[in-house]
Amino acid sequence: MATHREPGLGDAGGVRGFWRQGRVWGVRRSLFVALGVLLSSLLGVGTAMANPLGQVTEFAIPTGNSGPEGIAAGPDGNLWFTEAVGKIGRITPNGQITEFPTPTPGSLPVGITAGADGNLWFTEQGADRIGRITPSGQISEFAVPTAGGAPTGIAAGPDGNVWFTEFDTDKVGQITPSGQITEFQAAANSAPGAIAAGPDGNLWFAEVNTGKIARIGVGSLTPVMSVYATDLAGNDISQYSVASDGALVPRAPIAAGGAPDGIAVSPDGKSVYVADSADGIVSQYSILPGGALVPKTPATVRRVPGRSGWPRTRTARAST
Repeated sequence: MATHREPGLGDAGGVRGFWRQGRVWGVRRSLFVALGVLLSSLLGVGTAMANPLGQVTEFAIPTGNSGPEGIAAGPDGNLWFTEAVGKIGRITPNGQITEFPTPTPGSLPVGITAGADGNLWFTEQGADRIGRITPSGQISEFAVPTAGGAPTGIAAGPDGNVWFTEFDTDKVGQITPSGQITEFQAAANSAPGAIAAGPDGNLWFAEVNTGKIARIGVGSLTPVMSVYATDLAGNDISQYSVASDGALVPRAPIAAGGAPDGIAVSPDGKSVYVADSADGIVSQYSILPGGALVPKTPATVRRVPGRSGWPRTRTARAST
């Protein structure tokens, strides 16, 4: 049976052309405004930078006409975004932007998401690769097995892996924290685009050409166990995933103030609280799917009289 595909979807002037070329200025302008709205809402909570409701604040990107596309909150408390010119951007809560070029020319980064391993993952539509960038800006790239796939949407899955769509080859991919990729076939001529993790434990994605929403299962899941430990010497929180054999797999540590010496997980398993005896404060961190920690804004939930001393509670664990 023949499948009807709307004219223009496969050329540089259609939907596929927008994702590949990144030159539809009306949509580009909307994306830039959406970036400003998201930043103003995220950065304004509990800070002196709060904007009146509906007021948009814009932050100029150092590279002109860079084509910002995707954006995601990072585990370092900053926001990270993709630029169609082949760069990944990082913007701090005060609006300072740093850019990191991708190793492969013509990579055309599109989607970006925070992974359970404490890094940011992004799609390279022009290079058929999945990129990973650490909070310090180090980039690694992993080639998608099927050439010409044009990876587009990307999201962290409930299984601790990252999932992405392949717009031109009608596939959905899964990539592990170590970079191993598995592909799954979607409906023919469906053009999978945006993808997100659902509350039901599955991944959901949009089929641009069919006008449908599709669901893909992640298989049999086991709880992802994480362990957190305060480090007085390094003034940070150490993070570990627990492998199936019980081994601890380290994640990137997260800075935690002057003397973090007490730690506990909330009863609902969604937050971690850290006591800092040097500064006399208790700080809160959200636990992302997969176990990575992200500072809450504002992070300080209580200020108490502090005093130096040996840690009383050094480790905590959580299932996500």
